[in-house]
Amino acid sequence: MMEAFFNEFRSVVQAGGRRSGWSPFQFVDAWRTFVREVGEGYADDLYEYWNELFVRDHLEVALGSDALDSWEAWRGLRTQIEAADDEFRGIIGEGPLVRPDEPWWRARLPPRASEDFVEEAERMFKVKLTSVDD
Repeated sequence: MMEAFFNEFRSVVQAGGRRSGWSPFQFVDAWRTFVREVGEGYADDLYEYWNELFVRDHLEVALGSDALDSWEAWRGLRTQIEAADDEFRGIIGEGPLVRPDEPWWRARLPPRASEDFVEEAERMFKVKLTSVDD
């Protein structure tokens, strides 16, 4: 039964690369972990930040799928995604708007991050963030 759910999820999401074999639980866990890391002050660089947001991109595809809504396991995961989304909105809501035409999770930067991230954000977007390395 779970294998059928996993297959349905994979057919909807169609993730490539290292995420191609991930279960829906792994996607949700990765999103929740990322949100926690950003809330603590993202420790990696800006490139990796954008890369990690692909997890949320894939989840958005899944959230828009009527086919997954019939699965009880998905309904529970949807609740976890929504909770993580609410937390992430609160975090990035304090950060600068740098990509207004992107989905909400890509539109803003977190207000606190590593020195590398802060320097890259200032160079690319001319914004000031707080370094967690201080």
